[in-house]
Amino acid sequence: PLLSMCTDKSTTSLRCWWRQRQKSQHAVTGCDSGFGQATARRLDALGFRVFASVLDLQGAGAQELQKSCSQRLTLLQMDLTKPEDIQRVLQHIQAHTNSTGLWGLVNNAGFNDTIADAELSPLGKFRTCMEVNFFGSLELTKGLLPLLRAAGGRIVTVSSPAGDLPFPCLAAYGASKAALSLLMDTFRSELQPWGVKVSLILPGYYRTGNSRRLVLALGKHLQQTQGLRAAQREPSCHAAALAAAPGPSGALTAHTTQTASACK
Repeated sequence: PLLSMCTDKSTTSLRCWWRQRQKSQHAVTGCDSGFGQATARRLDALGFRVFASVLDLQGAGAQELQKSCSQRLTLLQMDLTKPEDIQRVLQHIQAHTNSTGLWGLVNNAGFNDTIADAELSPLGKFRTCMEVNFFGSLELTKGLLPLLRAAGGRIVTVSSPAGDLPFPCLAAYGASKAALSLLMDTFRSELQPWGVKVSLILPGYYRTGNSRRLVLALGKHLQQTQGLRAAQREPSCHAAALAAAPGPSGALTAHTTQTASACK
């Protein structure tokens, strides 16, 4: 009888744990590829409900998530440079989490398509990086704070070593990530009394959709500035940059810069 009672209690506890997990809801941005896509897939596999934002609902990354994940995962289109997109996503998440709160927010979406000295980088590139990497994440986080506070949840933000140390030719990206990192450090202090935890991740050198776009942008820059000779050498630059970044996902920074220098 005692063994049976213990077994019944264990089974009940396990059921309660599983029901609680299924009620736990998380929002992840930048799920078209890389860290965001891997995080959304992992959370879904663990039994959590996931709101995964993508830039393109018809893109390969979104389609892959839809095929590989359960119905617990919801794909949401969002461009962080468009306030109307952010407000639409906020309204959707709020409508589905009012009773439970939000257990987790992963600020992963990021952008960079420029490798150049700060002096040569157009101001528009600085503004675009700030809109996506800083202001977009700020607006989304502020909008979800009431739900995170209600659940005693956690904010996880993917920043970059380029925002912590000066990386040559990554001024626009690094400045936006430095602002993002400082913002999250401030949130960590301000939200501690409310039981909301804030984590900051500075990933190393990995290969993602963002790094591929960066390498393509590098090739285009070489073509425009160095003519036919640079264009002929571009494939080897691409191969070297991609080969230098180990791992299936993440953010490519210094390796691309070093490879660009080597290919000049």
